[in-house]
Amino acid sequence: MDETQFRIQMMIEQKKLLANYWIAMATTGAAVERIMAKGNRQLTDKEKIADALETALRHIHDIGELTDKI
Repeated sequence: MDETQFRIQMMIEQKKLLANYWIAMATTGAAVERIMAKGNRQLTDKEKIADALETALRHIHDIGELTDKI
């Protein structure tokens, strides 16, 4: 494995951890503790959970893109 492949593999591992973190935030309810707003409106608990899951999905998507580079 060359240095570039090693770096990509490390990025993939980091993305996996981040995806798991955001999934845990959503499933444990910790995501609702975040203070978030859109414009002048505070986000609802459901919106905060959805945001956490969308963040996890972005990390999972990134893993797929990184895998294509190996």
